[in-house]
Amino acid sequence: MDFLNYIKLFFQLFGIPSIISAVVLYKLNQSTKRSNKNHELNRKENIIIMKNIQAIGRLSKANAIAIRDGKINGELTSAVECYEKATCEMDNFLLEQNADR
Repeated sequence: MDFLNYIKLFFQLFGIPSIISAVVLYKLNQSTKRSNKNHELNRKENIIIMKNIQAIGRLSKANAIAIRDGKINGELTSAVECYEKATCEMDNFLLEQNADR
């Protein structure tokens, strides 16, 4: 074998499999990081949605009490504030998500 064949054999034995392995591991690592980020964003979105549902429930209950009693009370004011806060939090989250795209 001449010198070029030895170099070719060297790269076949050590170079190409190492490069392929490195590229595959790099892509796998990127995919895992992206998946973890998406999982965290989904978790945060679910929490915000649950807060909105709770705020709507409080608002509905306070509204029913106000209609039953025939007067607006502190419960309705508190429920409206809670609803506005939850809605604002959801809007901010959605703005952040759209800004990242």
